[in-house]
Amino acid sequence: MTVSGGVIVYGVDEAEGTITAATIVAFPLSGVEEKLRNVTGSLIAPAPYFDVYPIASPDDGDIGVVVLAIPASSLAPHQVKGRYPYRRGTTTDYLDERAVERLYRQRHELSGAIQPTSLLLEQDFVGTLNGLEVRSGTGSLNLVVRPTAADAAHPAGAWQQPVLKDAVHRAAGAQSSRFNNSSLVRAFDALSNWEPWGALGWRATNAHIPDAPSLNYAPDFYLAANLAYPARLSFEGLWALTVPGSHPVPDYLCAREIDVARELIAMLAIAGEYFASVDGGGHLMVGGRLSGFDRSRSQFATELEPRGFAADLPGAPDGVTSSAHTSALDLRDAPEQVARTLIDRWLPAFFTDVLGDRDLFATLVP
Repeated sequence: MTVSGGVIVYGVDEAEGTITAATIVAFPLSGVEEKLRNVTGSLIAPAPYFDVYPIASPDDGDIGVVVLAIPASSLAPHQVKGRYPYRRGTTTDYLDERAVERLYRQRHELSGAIQPTSLLLEQDFVGTLNGLEVRSGTGSLNLVVRPTAADAAHPAGAWQQPVLKDAVHRAAGAQSSRFNNSSLVRAFDALSNWEPWGALGWRATNAHIPDAPSLNYAPDFYLAANLAYPARLSFEGLWALTVPGSHPVPDYLCAREIDVARELIAMLAIAGEYFASVDGGGHLMVGGRLSGFDRSRSQFATELEPRGFAADLPGAPDGVTSSAHTSALDLRDAPEQVARTLIDRWLPAFFTDVLGDRDLFATLVP
């Protein structure tokens, strides 16, 4: 489990012939953590990191069950008796020579500095919409997610269409309760239909780009995603920033920060679901870039705040570039944490909190 992360529960009996828990078999909790650490430290090299959570029985505090949380390890591969075991579904398999070599390269990468965002985007971002010339007043989001081991690949090989569709479907289901109105998050619909992209990989988009795009082409909202072999996901979003005003608010350039935050979380959730099934997807590099938002005003403050203080707010900066290290499981289960890392520096530049005590990111995405 050190390859991609996982959880082990001690004290639960399994129904025969299934992978379903049948009953709790509580056992003495005293000394369990010390024993687990002694055993793993003596049998596994290098010794893995894990957290131990004892859960005592409500009837007897001396007995209970124990949960081990094992994150994807930056020191993988870990050796046991001369072999490198890893978890595949419900069975234990062993890494082959190529996988061991890949994980050693990953260990070397993780021991160094985080790759600059600009370099990550230049090397790994693959665009569908980026060849489109748009007039001023259009904001864009570029996002790339890839395993730290650049040659990590999905077990399905080149046949990625059902895998990608399933990742979008799972992400939509898992994130539906996160947003007040999930229908406002359009990434799940826009990126649900994946098609072959020549021999380069796969792509999904809600845009239909003409062969000779016009210089005045100004989309309201377009999204695209690309999977480039062996396993690298790129996402793009384009927003028309000019919003028709209504009295007493005139037309204005809107920073669309509410939409940016929600769609970014959705994109990251899709990537987390996908890379959780990739061999070598345990550790991920994420790079993001916002651009084209210069002088746009806060959507939240202008449209949703009743006090009408938006006229006093500064315009947004052009954008920001940020990067993060994460794991596939963390990205799948808590995409908002990485989303916060990517745009937290951008929001305070123009999204002023007049109350002074709110979390700006959490205000946009409760």
